[in-house]
Amino acid sequence: MEEQALPQIPIFEIPKDGKDCFQIGEFSFNIKKCDFSIAKMTHEFFTEIKGELVNPQKAIKKELLDNYDQDGFVSLQFACLGIHKNGIPTGEFMLEEDKTNGPYFYLRREGFHYSMSYYGKITFQDGWMGYHGYIKPTYRDLPIYPVKIYKKFDYSILDWGDYHFSSIAETEGIDYDTIQYLSVERPKTAEFPISILNFRQLKNLNIGNYQDYYSNTHAPLNEIPKAIGSLSKLEGLSIINCSITTLPESMSKLKSLQTLNVSNCRLESLPYGIFQLPDLTYIFADNNQITYLPESFDAPKLTAISLNKNQLQTLPEDLAKLPNLNSLKIEGNPLKSLPKNFNEVKGVEMSIEDKRRLLDFEYRGADGKGVTEWNNDIFYADRNSTLLKPIEEIIKKNKLTKYQTELLALGKKTVSFKISGDENYQKIGNHRFGGMPDLPASIVYPTFEYEEKTNKYEFIAQINCQEIAHLQEYLPRTGMLYFFLSSIHFIGFEENFKFIQVHYFEGKIDELISGKNLKFSNEDYYEMIDEGYAGLQVTASEAVTFPYFYFYSNNIHIFKGRADKLNTDFETDDKLQDKIYDNFETPVQELNKADFEINGYMFTQHESPELQAALSKKGEPQDWITLLKVTSRGDFQWWDAGELAFVIHKSDLLKRNFSNVFCTMESS
Repeated sequence: MEEQALPQIPIFEIPKDGKDCFQIGEFSFNIKKCDFSIAKMTHEFFTEIKGELVNPQKAIKKELLDNYDQDGFVSLQFACLGIHKNGIPTGEFMLEEDKTNGPYFYLRREGFHYSMSYYGKITFQDGWMGYHGYIKPTYRDLPIYPVKIYKKFDYSILDWGDYHFSSIAETEGIDYDTIQYLSVERPKTAEFPISILNFRQLKNLNIGNYQDYYSNTHAPLNEIPKAIGSLSKLEGLSIINCSITTLPESMSKLKSLQTLNVSNCRLESLPYGIFQLPDLTYIFADNNQITYLPESFDAPKLTAISLNKNQLQTLPEDLAKLPNLNSLKIEGNPLKSLPKNFNEVKGVEMSIEDKRRLLDFEYRGADGKGVTEWNNDIFYADRNSTLLKPIEEIIKKNKLTKYQTELLALGKKTVSFKISGDENYQKIGNHRFGGMPDLPASIVYPTFEYEEKTNKYEFIAQINCQEIAHLQEYLPRTGMLYFFLSSIHFIGFEENFKFIQVHYFEGKIDELISGKNLKFSNEDYYEMIDEGYAGLQVTASEAVTFPYFYFYSNNIHIFKGRADKLNTDFETDDKLQDKIYDNFETPVQELNKADFEINGYMFTQHESPELQAALSKKGEPQDWITLLKVTSRGDFQWWDAGELAFVIHKSDLLKRNFSNVFCTMESS
């Protein structure tokens, strides 16, 4: 459809009659709420305008407003930086399809039809907010509505002490002691902006090309003065993409510092005094030239250190003794050795090759008693001619017989679940995703303590092992498996409680108590919209699944021992991946449209769930399997329609020990 041309946007002028206005086309809205403030959390200048259309039926019929509440209320919310000028919000921002021309601005709107988008210009001038522009549907042949909003506000009540100034120029005309948050993007000279040292109340300072965080372009700033130690209130300091090679020892005076980010610079070392700061919690120093760290540390709150892509050959033993260190990222360093006590540090992140070489990487089982041997063939489908027959036809049709043996060897024997309807709780012990579980008296519904509150785990699924015993050989033959999650916001952060729980009940189904007797509200959970995920019934069937080859180079364990030739040819033939994708991966994935899976593959833009499990809990990635993959279906929405994976070591599965299951999520 040909796009409708937008009329020219008028220039903002303060109304001569001094009256407020909220007009959209023929519709005049009453301004019911208007909030102009400095947000204490984000430190942005925040605006919210709420309007009411007394008789909204016509606007709803014309699809200007949505038809959900039909109350005629609409609101616009936007926040921005770069708006301060001598104590008065001043500036202009362009909108096109709700998107803006500046990195420090966003728009949110409510009450309008979903297809409508804003185009225009927002102006702040002399205590007025003005919006001139249009609202129009995207890709729909509906009318364009001109929009005019004028609102006068009292800027004298704004507390600029909470505001994040986006440049030194923006601080002009304001008392030095008011300035607590400041960014200086892309400094143009080698000298440190000396005027910053006047801001003695500064809590957070960002300097550098922080909008191009991953860029290799360095700003010319090459020296940080000793006087920076006088900024004693600093809690956060970021110097990113600059040409500095050293930091002054005077930074040891920054006793309030909690976060230090000096990534993508040219540092050759970090000052000894940094590691003696009492409140320092996070250090980010990726992509520098750091060759060594101090031998002694006295930073009791230091929780995370990121030193990826430096020149470290080893690390001091005392670093591993820090009491709260639970994340240490050291990938991309030419490490030759590590002290033995780094085996005890939680969250050491480096390549699996370095972990094998430098640490004790043997998996000793969930019970700590070692692993039990298993028959690896039971996890693969290459002995099942019925499952593989349609795959062989695809290989033959697309002339891939050269790799038939390798491709077939990758097929996993998967249990596939498809949604068959909403759960009605008429049957106890059936497969169930969401809703409430049928638990035996021996399993109390799990809870965890967080933020001085007892929270219920979110129930994800129950699997009746007996009903799928004929579909596979690796799960328990009887009993029930239960899967619980604390919250997706805790994935990857297992500190004071296990963020997932997996329980196995090996008793009889008639010992279960129906989940319909469980009733929780959203207040019972850490974060839940309703009373829990809506329950779904599923049907199970056997399937064969194959890997996605998108990020094969980081997941070569998938090929190890089963398809080595395929991996070798990927490296030598740059067209082979596209060929496999078009002629094998795409048609094969179309064969199995599962909603949930056991022992399947998961699409990943990074490391596979099995590799993530090995990196987190030790052992070889091919020795772990995805015990359950939960796709975004129904109420399950893992961020942007992602997938949730529970991963278990094959030995633990054989022992029926589910106490060390790993969980991860893949989402765009």
